[in-house]
Amino acid sequence: MVLIDVEATFDQYACEWLELRIDLAERTQELYGWLLSRHVIPTFGSTLLSSIDTPTVCRWHEGIARTRPTPAAKVYRLMSSIMRTAVTDGLLETNPCQVRGAAVERAPERPTATMAEVEESAKLMPPGLETAVVLAAWCQLR
Repeated sequence: MVLIDVEATFDQYACEWLELRIDLAERTQELYGWLLSRHVIPTFGSTLLSSIDTPTVCRWHEGIARTRPTPAAKVYRLMSSIMRTAVTDGLLETNPCQVRGAAVERAPERPTATMAEVEESAKLMPPGLETAVVLAAWCQLR
C-alpha cells in the first residue's frame, strides 16, 4: 500500500510505489526507474493520478508502440501495475490501462538464411571451419 493522498500526481505516486517495492531485484528496480523516467513521467508526471483516463493512455501507448514496440509493452505493463495498486489503495475507481494487447511484446520476425546462402557462407570459410557454418544454421545455434 502506497501512503499518499488522493490529490497525488502520477510522478509522486509512481516514485513512492517503486520505493516501496522491496520485493523487486536491484536490476528490476533500475529498469522500472529508467522506464518511468524515459517513457511515463514525461507524459504523465505532473498529471493528477485521478485525471489519467483510458483514451489518454491509449494515445500515449500508440505513440511509443509505433517506433518501439517491445519497450512499449514493458512500460505499459509497468504503468498498468502502478495503476492497479492505485485502485487497490482506493485512489482510483478503475485502472485506466485498458488497452487490449498493449502489454504483449510482438518482436518482428527475424530473417533467416536460405539454403543457398548457408552453402555460400560455408564455402567462404577458411578450410576446416565450413562445418561450423552448416551446424550453426541447421542446428539453430546463435
